[in-house]
Amino acid sequence: MYIKVRHEFFDKENSLCLRKKDELLEVDEKRGKQLMALHMADEAEAPEKALKKK
Repeated sequence: MYIKVRHEFFDKENSLCLRKKDELLEVDEKRGKQLMALHMADEAEAPEKALKKK
């Protein structure tokens, strides 16, 4: 699952790595749903699919 970060936050599950706004991440479904529930991220299309649409 791909997610797009809404606003910057420190990722506690990844050694406090800073996640920047509009960054695309590939995460497992459980982690993606968790971040979306916290309003930290939105679901996004895979990067290769997004490029084909343009």
